[in-house]
This record gives sequence, structure tokens and C-alpha cells, in this order.
Amino acid sequence: MLARSKFRIRGQLVAGFFVVCTTFVLSVAVTLVSVTSVSTIINQMVNSRTPAAIASGELVSNIHATLSALRGYLLNGNSQAKLDRLAMWKMAAMGRI
Repeated sequence: MLARSKFRIRGQLVAGFFVVCTTFVLSVAVTLVSVTSVSTIINQMVNSRTPAAIASGELVSNIHATLSALRGYLLNGNSQAKLDRLAMWKMAAMGRI
């Protein structure tokens, strides 16, 4: 109580304003550090996971195409379907090299 009575109203207002401003600056600094950290983590995840997801999607697409050609060959006995399947496998092999 004695320390508080030393300051006049003006001093108390200045001290309170200083405390509020300091708290605000510290909270902004902590927020900026957190946002920067989260942004870095998101960029790392996107750069490492996206190419793998794209490659797996292409692989699944190629597998479906070859299975479709195989089904056509098995159902019809058409040699053209066998050639189509072989072409699909060659395209898949070239994409991997």
C-alpha cells in the first residue's frame, strides 16, 4: 500500500499504460514466433508429402489401366488388349526411370 501511495494519479496511469503496452508487445512477439514455426512445419510437410502423394496417385492410375487391359484380354481373348497392356507397362516403366 505504501508503494502505491508514492505515485500520484499521473504516475499510476503511466505505469499501468507501460504494463499494458509491454504485455501487448510480448504477446505479439510470441504470436509471430509461433506463426513462423507453424509456417515452417507446414512448408516442410507440403514439400515432402505432396510429391509422394502425386506419385502414388499416378501409380494407382497406371495399375487400374493395366488391369483394365488385362480384363479386356481375358474376356475377349483379343490380342490387341494384350498389346495395350504391354504398352501400359512400358509407359509405367518409362515414368519410373
